[in-house]
Amino acid sequence: MIRVAIGSCSQYKIDATRDAMRLVLPDEPLDVVSVDAASGVSAQPMSNEESIQGARNRARVALQATGADIAIGIENGLSEVDDVWFANTWIAAIDAHGGEGLASTIHRPVPPRLMTRIHSGWELSDAVREEIPAEVRERYVGLIGIITNGVLNRHDVLRDGIVVAMSSLLQSDLYRGDG
Repeated sequence: MIRVAIGSCSQYKIDATRDAMRLVLPDEPLDVVSVDAASGVSAQPMSNEESIQGARNRARVALQATGADIAIGIENGLSEVDDVWFANTWIAAIDAHGGEGLASTIHRPVPPRLMTRIHSGWELSDAVREEIPAEVRERYVGLIGIITNGVLNRHDVLRDGIVVAMSSLLQSDLYRGDG
């Protein structure tokens, strides 16, 4: 049995982690546990570096708290590229032997009116709740669902990011620094 700990109590993050692990370890029995893990970064990370640190911190806390075989840390954040702000999610996958995988989900352009709220101290989720009508939020969950009219959804985007983060652990020979 492989024990996987996720440094979050968010149900959609737990579900995405479970589904990703079923894809990358299809023949292994899994025990997925969640831990309320602090990120150690600001409530609304505003750079890739800060989001990566938050993901790593959450994974490390989950690993230490549970003694799991693998821990997943997930940190939603924002980053600016060429004067455009993007929402993204960084994932750190850490194993009990010190191996680490790191990946990001799709970078989603954040509408300027949401960024106006964020720059005044709001978190992205609060800005979405304030600026996007309830019927749209309910129909298309998460920013990715809203901006793509439901073509993409946050579960699948996060699941795929977790799969990519696991690649460094699953294909460790490819990622050794001796190339």
